[in-house]
Order: sequence, then structure tokens, then C-alpha cells
Amino acid sequence: MMSSTSKRMAAAALAVTLALSLSACSNWSKRDRKTAIGAAPPSAGSLAIKWIRARFPLTLTPLHRAQPRLAADKAGAPV
Repeated sequence: MMSSTSKRMAAAALAVTLALSLSACSNWSKRDRKTAIGAAPPSAGSLAIKWIRARFPLTLTPLHRAQPRLAADKAGAPV
């Protein structure tokens, strides 16, 4: 459990970080802002994919197992 002092310090740090991040882009041109906005969705999408892959790793097993070939298959008969 966090103490009230550490909660207040965390809230203050969050407020300062938010204020600095909002003021950091205040003098950007319209083109710069649109470029940053356009770059956000692909980066968020790749972050989501990486997060999912880290939690649920893919196994590289084939969809079907190789079945032993029958004598009829070897003769060229349709399966």
C-alpha cells in the first residue's frame, strides 16, 4: 500500500510530466503536428503486436503432419 506522501509525490510527478509533454509541442508547425499524429498509430500497432507476441509466443509447427504414404499413393492413384 502506498503512503499518502508517496501518492502525492507520484501525482505531482505525473502532473509535471504531463505539463512538460503538452508544452513541448507548442511551437511545432501544422505539418510537424500532422506528421507526428500520422506516425502514432503504426507505432502503437507495432507495440501492441510485440506485446501480444511476448505474451502468446507462436509455435512453428506445421498445420498438418506428414502422413505415411500408402501403396496406392505411390502408384499414382488419386487420394
